[in-house]
Amino acid sequence: MSLSERHLKAFIAVARYGSVTRAAAMLDMTQPGLTQAIKALEQIVGVTLFDRGPRGVTMTRAGHDFLKTAERLSEDLERAVANLQSSASLDHGHVTVSSVPSIASSFLPVMVAEFQSAHPGLKVLIYDGMASAVADMVRDGTCDMGITSLAPGEEDLATDQIAEDDFILLCPAGHPLSEAPSVTWTEIADYPFIAVTRQSPVRRRIEDAFAREGHAMSAEYEVGHITTVGAMVAEGLGLSVIPRLSLPLVQSRDLVGRPVLPRAFRRLDLVRRPGQALSAPAQAFRDYLVAHRDRLELRRPEELGPGSERAGGPRRP
Repeated sequence: MSLSERHLKAFIAVARYGSVTRAAAMLDMTQPGLTQAIKALEQIVGVTLFDRGPRGVTMTRAGHDFLKTAERLSEDLERAVANLQSSASLDHGHVTVSSVPSIASSFLPVMVAEFQSAHPGLKVLIYDGMASAVADMVRDGTCDMGITSLAPGEEDLATDQIAEDDFILLCPAGHPLSEAPSVTWTEIADYPFIAVTRQSPVRRRIEDAFAREGHAMSAEYEVGHITTVGAMVAEGLGLSVIPRLSLPLVQSRDLVGRPVLPRAFRRLDLVRRPGQALSAPAQAFRDYLVAHRDRLELRRPEELGPGSERAGGPRRP
């Protein structure tokens, strides 16, 4: 026989009231049932916990020593059950989401604000990072889910497609290519190029797009963040190609974005660990993101340029 919540509650009640009759009434048990629970507990622990006498029961030294432990075990069990019940509801809890900066700085904050407004007891925590770091935070359990672009061959995560984001040329205003309604990969290849590092799935897709047009991408500079790319392009150090949704991160009156033909895309996915159930709050937030992914607005080609509206943000309902 193993120790159970019934044994603990019986012992604690008798210890508090000093009476089997009062303890049984408090627990809504019969006196014989309560007496049997105490005897069973004493058999499990191997010591006598109460002395029985004509005036009732009194705790033995062993009973006094065991009382604090029994109370702590009972409280811990009640707290664990309450936490499990809470995690199955949307009354309170938290969700952790990792995301690439282009989504973490636009679409995601609006989704979090709306979701938390509908569920005031829930808190959504956002971690932003490079695409590979976002996926790793999901893999190691740091985050419940993430929004990222997976590299070719990364198939170990469950995915829900959020958007298909095409690539655009980023060049300074006044550059010869800035006046064209669109440009080709061949035209871009004639100029110094600023690329993100090889660890980025974006880099690999841009290299593939150049290769399909018969060009090897030659990077004059390599940097880790899109914001740095924007600053270097604005200083005239070269041209770059970035995802369209990243344009708000580098937006400047001195920069122009133009569609690149043939079009190339990165896929943005909501990723999570396969075969592992999400908590109720995390599942609810995942469902909310998927239901509202059409609000992740992509700017039309003719809107890319100085003085245009901010791109890549969600449409308000």
